[in-house]
Amino acid sequence: MEDNLLFDVLSIDEDKVKHIMDTRSRLYPLQPRGLGTAMKEGLVSYITRLSEAHCTDVGSLVSFECSPNFENPRIYPYHSNKVTSTFYKDAFSINCFGTICTDMENALTKLTQRSDISEMNLKKWVFIPRNKAIVKKQKHWCIQCYSKWEKEGEALYDPLIWSIELIKICPVHKTLLQTSCPGCNMEIPIINNRSLPSHCIYCFKSLASVNEVRLVESEDELLFQVWLCDSIGNLLMYPKEFVDTSSICNALQSFRKNYCDNNDRVLSRLFLLENKRRQINAYCRGAANPHFNLLLWFCYVLGIELVSVCTGGEFTQIKRKPNELLQDSKKYFMLESKWSKIDKEIVRNKLTDFLSDDPPLSFNNIAKELNIQESYLRKSFPEEAKMLATKYTNHRTNKKNEKIQMEKNKMEIVIKDYYHANGSVPTTSMLKKLMGYTHITFKQELMNYYYEKIKEFVEKKT
Repeated sequence: MEDNLLFDVLSIDEDKVKHIMDTRSRLYPLQPRGLGTAMKEGLVSYITRLSEAHCTDVGSLVSFECSPNFENPRIYPYHSNKVTSTFYKDAFSINCFGTICTDMENALTKLTQRSDISEMNLKKWVFIPRNKAIVKKQKHWCIQCYSKWEKEGEALYDPLIWSIELIKICPVHKTLLQTSCPGCNMEIPIINNRSLPSHCIYCFKSLASVNEVRLVESEDELLFQVWLCDSIGNLLMYPKEFVDTSSICNALQSFRKNYCDNNDRVLSRLFLLENKRRQINAYCRGAANPHFNLLLWFCYVLGIELVSVCTGGEFTQIKRKPNELLQDSKKYFMLESKWSKIDKEIVRNKLTDFLSDDPPLSFNNIAKELNIQESYLRKSFPEEAKMLATKYTNHRTNKKNEKIQMEKNKMEIVIKDYYHANGSVPTTSMLKKLMGYTHITFKQELMNYYYEKIKEFVEKKT
């Protein structure tokens, strides 16, 4: 009997075993939330929840599991705990399109054996240029949605629609999305090696425990945001492939011919874009692709559904709003930049004013305050940029030195108290517990100071 059993075990078909092992997923095939609805989950949120399901951090999941499956690995094991890794600088594009998005989609499809990973990004939106500015770099969330899901025992996640740059409100509750942690008031990057589904990565405060609800101040802006959520939500729910950009350009050209006597000036006036006549002409000729914001503006002006145009429909005048109302709504589409015609003297004066700020802002935050690209500021104002960067660096260095000095003073007191009580100096592990650092390693400066103090006590004792 035993011989027969041994024979059966040894005679197992190797191809069958290999097939079974190949069809098993490397990672747990976590079910994405909200698929098929306007609130379907974004791919960044799915990565965060997947790391939580495996009891690990996002950095380790991306470094050790996803990166080896990239076409060109971007993260190596020693990068997994580095916040400044170049991967995380551009990783916000995982929710839209680009090389990082494609690599991550293919890696997760292979690791989880799920066929619906591609539903959680915007790669199907082939009707717009591949401009990554369409999605946000910082995390936005709805407190009411988080609280509701937490009370109902459901998994917290970030819908893809929350990451669209133009969206400012929650499509469900019509309240403003939260943009900064209520605990430390820090903006949270949309993905980080320490990202958590519902907690701040800096102070670890729950993002679902605050009852503060902010509303849109302007009624016109609220109506626009509701229209925007409906339009983009219908796009996210559309199950089939979209038409390409050439079809939209042909539809725009047909509209110019049928309604504007094939006149670019009339067409630009119709859309209240007299200063973009050449740009619109390029769209009609197919020489350029319509920007997503402008495509939305065309549909808003003509009163037609965005999803119908993106699926082969025509531009028609259905319910065009009066020019007065359209002129007021134009600013919500971010068609005109605050610094479309930059006065260098004004900008230089503003940069000089920032030099007197205490505490100073980082150059990145200064660029955000001025609504100008950081690269442009560094190139156009090199001297001011260098002074501002130097001042901020010195400020950070001073704060670090002050903090280290405080820790040194605290360490000295703890060592003295322990020595007087026990007649010996504490070990590093004991010192960490006495100072409240149960799971944090000492900085090199503190370790050097610790050895200096031990040496002093040893010399005194001898």
